[in-house]
Amino acid sequence: MRSGTPSSVSGQIIMPVPLHAPAPPDIFRHHVAGSWVETTVSARWSYRNEHGQLLGYACRFNLPDGGKEIVPQVYGKTNDKTSWQWKAFPVPRPLYGIDRLAASAIGALVIVCEGEKTADAAQRLYPEAIALTWPGGSKAVAKADFSPLAGRTVVIWPDADKCGYEAALDIAEHLGRLGSTVHIIAPPENVKSGWDLADAEAEGWETVQVMHFIAANTMSVSDFTHLAKGLYSITARYHKLNFQKSIVHIKAGKDDIVDDCESILSRPDLPIEYRIFQRGSILVRLAKLQTTS
Repeated sequence: MRSGTPSSVSGQIIMPVPLHAPAPPDIFRHHVAGSWVETTVSARWSYRNEHGQLLGYACRFNLPDGGKEIVPQVYGKTNDKTSWQWKAFPVPRPLYGIDRLAASAIGALVIVCEGEKTADAAQRLYPEAIALTWPGGSKAVAKADFSPLAGRTVVIWPDADKCGYEAALDIAEHLGRLGSTVHIIAPPENVKSGWDLADAEAEGWETVQVMHFIAANTMSVSDFTHLAKGLYSITARYHKLNFQKSIVHIKAGKDDIVDDCESILSRPDLPIEYRIFQRGSILVRLAKLQTTS
């Protein structure tokens, strides 16, 4: 599976989506290998805020080669015209499942896994927990807003591959800075690369089995770090939340430079004097003005 490459964020994205907005289109038309290709949405997941209001969608497309692609879909205004657009959520991006998190007790267990399909499977397999994910896949952890999980008890269930383990450690770092209690699940041994809870559901796992597996395979972040080093030679994490080490690499063909800059400038841990905010259609920064007494 790969995340789609929507156009760079421009214009104004409207969140929540107005009630009068039309139904979103199912056809994604994009340029591939010199020609235009049209693909049709095979699944759509709704991102909502804590009040249940729609923020946008993540849409799945089945590819001719048997693969799948996930592309975000938002509602916005460009050149004074409002429409549905194949664009990413603005940074910091909302989590999938915030509406059910808001409706839960503060002490409810939170399970963070990768992908909307997997989060839905996790929710069905463990109804008493709250299953969440973030948009954009393993490479977009730093662009997500994990602040709603501050102070929560969180279990991260990664995909069974190197990218999944790296994403889990990145999420654990974010949540640790938010004061959350964090543990990480070690996926089963000898499963296929990328195995996740959606695969577990397809294989016939039930709630009791999931609960027993969590109880037997929950690890501290430190212990999971050692496991990741042994399995995938993950030796050191680049600290995305370290302001002094935030670097944007400018390379030919790199199409997410704007997203990378937004990720740094809108981060909740960034000193307030450096953060950038959106006011209407312009970017603004907070400042202190001297006054005469």
